[in-house]
Amino acid sequence: MNLHAEIDINDFKAFRSYIYSRGRKKSFLMNMLVGMIIGFAAIILIRAKNIPFHLPSFIGAGVVFIAILLFYVSMARKKYLPSNNGITLGRKRYILSDGKFIEEGENYRNELLLDSIISLVETKNHFFVMVDKYAAYIIPKRSFGKPESVESFKHYFEDTNIKMELA
Repeated sequence: MNLHAEIDINDFKAFRSYIYSRGRKKSFLMNMLVGMIIGFAAIILIRAKNIPFHLPSFIGAGVVFIAILLFYVSMARKKYLPSNNGITLGRKRYILSDGKFIEEGENYRNELLLDSIISLVETKNHFFVMVDKYAAYIIPKRSFGKPESVESFKHYFEDTNIKMELA
């Protein structure tokens, strides 16, 4: 099977969003719980020492801290994007044959044995061929053209016993 794809910055962002969201619910709830415990402990300690405490100021400082944190996270997300002249974005050719997954770009060729693929993740608009916990080959579904091609691609991986995930 041969497949031609054009990977753009939005495809990369979709992969990054998938990676960020995989454990977000558990970690978000855990962070909220820890933050609440620390906040309540601080209030109890302040009250126990009879230190003057102004709740609106405490809440205001927390809101300002969260706003600054979100600003820096946003800046980091913009900073760490792949360049247009690297190997992540651009035209790709994917070849599936003889127990191998091959990606060819303008100036390179990556060849993997199917045993080195951890899983195939399917989202609404993409397939992510996972080769590590945070690394994957990004294949947009728009590259397939026909729905039959999408099904053929999925069946190829199902026949190899690679773990299939629906995200």
